[in-house]
Amino acid sequence: MKLFLALIIVLLAFGCNEFKVIEPNADASTNVQEHIVVETIPEKEIVSQDLIEWIYKRSNLPKTTAKEISIFIYENCKYPHLIHGIIMRESNFKIFSHRKDTKVYGLGQITYSVWKDEIKQFGVNESRDLYDWRKNILAINYIFNKYYEETGDLRLALKKYVGEVNNDMSKYTTDILAHVGYLYIIEKNNS
Repeated sequence: MKLFLALIIVLLAFGCNEFKVIEPNADASTNVQEHIVVETIPEKEIVSQDLIEWIYKRSNLPKTTAKEISIFIYENCKYPHLIHGIIMRESNFKIFSHRKDTKVYGLGQITYSVWKDEIKQFGVNESRDLYDWRKNILAINYIFNKYYEETGDLRLALKKYVGEVNNDMSKYTTDILAHVGYLYIIEKNNS
């Protein structure tokens, strides 16, 4: 039995996750049974503790929510570092952020009246739906990607996102790109 267990350990160590066991049955004929052993290798965390801390220190979110939001961004957004940067610049990850003067809502400070038709696909049917952070993140991703595909220029796409194409928005774009750079360093340090 010890030899059998040692063999399984060796096979698993070298990446084999299937083997056949030949067991005699009651009539002494040979019966072949297949057994599949599934390796349970702990998955590498999709987001690091450093990223969670970065969000936690700058927002009013519990760490569990910060982690949940970050995982959602990594799983659903084309440019996760950039989406994190936009959210940090726009709302400091304050889910219920709202500006009455500009009527912008949620994490990405989205103007519902401008985007209402296009963001219905994410379940946003009224402005208060933008307080659902999942819907808001999907809308941020959609809006930024639309502008980026349209312009092919990162800074111009960010300027369009904030709605200030004709103004010098270098501080805005620089802030977001600084966040992106910081997140890239965090990721590389944790890989």
